Amino acid sequence: MTKLLYLSGRDGETRAPLAGFTALAEDGEALGTIEGVLVAEEDQSLRHLVLGGGSGGRFVVPATAIERRDDRRRTVMLEGVTPERLGNSAYPSFDDQWLATVNAGRSAADETAPVESPAHTAVDAAPARPAGRPDALTTTDQAQLELLEERLVVRPERVQVGTVRVSKRVVTRTETLQVPLTEVHLVIERLPGDGEIVVDGKALGDGETIDLPLYTERARVVKEPVVAERVTIRTEAVERTEQVQEAVRREELEVKDGQEFVDTRQDGRPVEVNGRRLRSG
Repeated sequence: MTKLLYLSGRDGETRAPLAGFTALAEDGEALGTIEGVLVAEEDQSLRHLVLGGGSGGRFVVPATAIERRDDRRRTVMLEGVTPERLGNSAYPSFDDQWLATVNAGRSAADETAPVESPAHTAVDAAPARPAGRPDALTTTDQAQLELLEERLVVRPERVQVGTVRVSKRVVTRTETLQVPLTEVHLVIERLPGDGEIVVDGKALGDGETIDLPLYTERARVVKEPVVAERVTIRTEAVERTEQVQEAVRREELEVKDGQEFVDTRQDGRPVEVNGRRLRSG
């Protein structure tokens, strides 16, 4: 099997693109900083992350745990990784000795065989097993083996999808009104008289004149703003249903050798293992 190479931020973003990113749990809690990556020596493919935890240790996390990557915020969300699991040694601690041991095991192993790592260094197992749970049966009279499975947990996350800009603009239109106006005209009315010219009760002598003012009204337009309409602007949350689909993994019991010595019971009935009905006790 190909050996693993450790690349840190000093090797440049091209070779170690996630170095310096902040690792987040699925609930958004910070797990630490990705100090480097482990890549295959043969093709430089990403295999594991070296995560610097808050306690000062460094842990090896499989690259398959990467759920989402945000280059703008320089964050990586890891699936199934929590501060508790890091503290419980669910992931191996990274140092030069660990890397040398793993690479030595890869060199000695067959190309088709899985990597044999020292205790607490199995970084390719999936699903990841919580600390304290047995990973294999022992030679004692009785042992328990827990089979794990993954379940989907969906947490809504608010993201900005767009921006709506609201403004006012002035629209010009022509409006026509009918306005009544008044004019003062001079009316001359001739009536039979007594030979004396009288204007407003006063006799008008020879050569005298009188001025009578005449008036008219003109339309003077004055524009004044009034409230024509009130508009309320608000945002409203509308629920919708979206279907999500993701592959989940589960562990199944597999018996390879010595099936003639296996007696499996469940509620007093025979149980099939690997498609074969096992004999009942």
